[in-house]
Amino acid sequence: MITKCDKFHKTYFELSKDAILISNDSNYIDCNQTALNILGYNRKEEILNSSILDHSVEYQFDGV
Repeated sequence: MITKCDKFHKTYFELSKDAILISNDSNYIDCNQTALNILGYNRKEEILNSSILDHSVEYQFDGV
């Protein structure tokens, strides 16, 4: 049963102007349209199940 709370969170996720990416231990399993736009993808299938490391810079600016 979908509750009002579930609907609110789904709507917030989908309409947020912030990029939201959900991952398990190592792969993205969901994201919103804003995340796709920022990362340059057209469809979720292009990023889902890809490794988080595929979207990380090799060297951090602060050297860590």
